Amino acid sequence: MGDDLGDEWWLDDAKKSSDTSSDEDENRVKGTAKGRITQSDKTEFSKVSPTKRKAEEDVLSQKKTKRKRRTKQKISEHLSKSAPMPATVGDVMAKMEQHFKEKLSPIELDDLQLNESHFLSPNLSSQPLSTYLESAILNWRRDIEAKRPKAAKTCLLLLLTASARRAVDLNREAAAFKGKQCVSAKLFSKHMKIQDQADFLAKNRVQFAVGTPNRIAALLQQDVLNLAGTRYLVLDWNWRDVKFKRMCDIPELKTDLFGLFEKYVIPQAKTGDRLKIGIF
Repeated sequence: MGDDLGDEWWLDDAKKSSDTSSDEDENRVKGTAKGRITQSDKTEFSKVSPTKRKAEEDVLSQKKTKRKRRTKQKISEHLSKSAPMPATVGDVMAKMEQHFKEKLSPIELDDLQLNESHFLSPNLSSQPLSTYLESAILNWRRDIEAKRPKAAKTCLLLLLTASARRAVDLNREAAAFKGKQCVSAKLFSKHMKIQDQADFLAKNRVQFAVGTPNRIAALLQQDVLNLAGTRYLVLDWNWRDVKFKRMCDIPELKTDLFGLFEKYVIPQAKTGDRLKIGIF
């Protein structure tokens, strides 16, 4: 029996081929839908306008800034509500050791160690300046009457503080302790020329000097000031500024202060144990 040439067999094959192609296209679309991101999606994402993208970045930046500001405010509130304890000798030495730990060798660190005998009694009861100095320095009146120091370019008592304004306040607060015969010097940089200070130190035997670590170091480096006649060095350690930071908490001040200690104060304190350090 021969083939039925009247049947349109090629149409059936074309239909089968079309059905197969449609199934493959449908599967391809489904497979793409299951994927994460297509190339066309990436293209659409890249078409986001720079202005819109910049606006989104600004919003994120503002959120981060607000978060940081809130954190700082919480720290300030915490410090303002809690009354910090006055520093001890151990606190001062620990802070100095922490500062020099990564800069000096163990042997060099050991050379900077001071003991209790190098210090006056710290101001643990938060007394006013004059009251503290009177209780810690018992021979002050005798030293003034003996007209110490015996040479110029030095001072009997040196008070180190954080700023010029604070130095002026401390000089005023110490008036009752100093007495009328005391010669005072203000050694800071604000509105004060270093040459004028050098001339004053050369012409006078100063008993009481108050200043900032940076200016004191500059005067010592220029050899217009020395610690040979200095019996007492008092640190304005416990005072905090408007940001609740002490002198040792401000990086620049801390570097100046401990650099001064390393080069001048500690060697002088270990020479005959004449220099005593107070913590106010």
